[in-house]
Amino acid sequence: MKEKKISPNTIVFLASAIALLIIAITLLILFVITNRPSLAFYRVPEQVEKSIYNYIVQNTKKDYKLIELDSSIPLSKQKKLVKNATFLFVNQDCDTKEFAIKSSIIKSLPLDLCSNLPDSVQNSIPIKNKSVKYLPLLYDFYQIDVDYTLLQKSPVNKINCWQDLEDFLYSQKELFKTPLIFDGNDSIAAIDIFGMLLESFNSPEDYSQILDKIYQIYKNSNGNPEIFTENFELFVNSNEACIKTKDNIQRLIQKGIIDKSVLQFQKGSSVSLTENNSSAALILKLSDHRKINHSVIRNYKTIYCPSSPDNFKRKFAAPEIALLCLKKSKKNILLAQKLIQFGQTEISTNGGLSPVDKNSTPSDLQADDVRYWIAASSGPLLPLSCAIPEDKFKEEAAQILYKFN
Repeated sequence: MKEKKISPNTIVFLASAIALLIIAITLLILFVITNRPSLAFYRVPEQVEKSIYNYIVQNTKKDYKLIELDSSIPLSKQKKLVKNATFLFVNQDCDTKEFAIKSSIIKSLPLDLCSNLPDSVQNSIPIKNKSVKYLPLLYDFYQIDVDYTLLQKSPVNKINCWQDLEDFLYSQKELFKTPLIFDGNDSIAAIDIFGMLLESFNSPEDYSQILDKIYQIYKNSNGNPEIFTENFELFVNSNEACIKTKDNIQRLIQKGIIDKSVLQFQKGSSVSLTENNSSAALILKLSDHRKINHSVIRNYKTIYCPSSPDNFKRKFAAPEIALLCLKKSKKNILLAQKLIQFGQTEISTNGGLSPVDKNSTPSDLQADDVRYWIAASSGPLLPLSCAIPEDKFKEEAAQILYKFN
């Protein structure tokens, strides 16, 4: 039998069909890739990011692409990278809040998504046409951990105001080189702790004005660290509330409550020293409190930064993880609602922070305390370092705040 020869026309047809099939498959793959939903994260701690991502994937049964933004660059300068994300999760600073409010790519969400948030938190969110541009999801918190065993044995067995704390720490001078510690050479922590003390020694109104002013100084510097440093130093050394705070910190050093060496403590030093029972109290965030061995930290009592007895109107520095929506649809609004109103117990427990939602179940007493303190206050404050969105400006700023005459 003679073999049948395939005609040239058939070969051309088959080749064209295969080529078209390859093109169709390629286009389909590109369509799937480009239309794959994505979640963007900006400066969100790794454990918290993982907790949020896993919750969304488990509850949508979708494979979301992760967009990791550059933490060293302000969010407002990364607009092109986030525009295709479904949601953007941020560790708030002044730039992220301004970007959320002003940018057209951030979509408004219904105000009723905030219904389970404490009034103090709701009142801190800008509202326009019964909608909001961001939703607080989790809070970290700057707190003071006090060795409760030592406190019970001291002349001051209960801390109700700043003077009580100071008297207790002073009574521990013979036991510790530095009764109070914090990471003084970690520029972010140093700036934020200065801010925490600023609010305590002055008022929330002073704090808010100073936060806004420093952010304005940052924006006016146009990315020039030298211009920023010069204007920042002029402001700090002429502002009454800043001067009062610096004077009080210097007084604590002179009294031996804070040793000068504390200003050289690197990031994580306070946690390590607490493991060795090297102080009577330490200032740190809730997330850092989690890193201390339970057998040690169980002897400590966590308090918010006290103030004078007549200062009833308080606000506290609380790093905020917030949700921003870029793809608005009924499904995404429902997902945001589920995350805000029903998912906070899971993501706060797995992420180690405090939930915001008043109906969620905190993972432990520390998280519950933080939620209560924020709810009972006049509202949360952005930490002071949030006024300086770029890290390259922060080291000099911290040095200025702790430079004494």
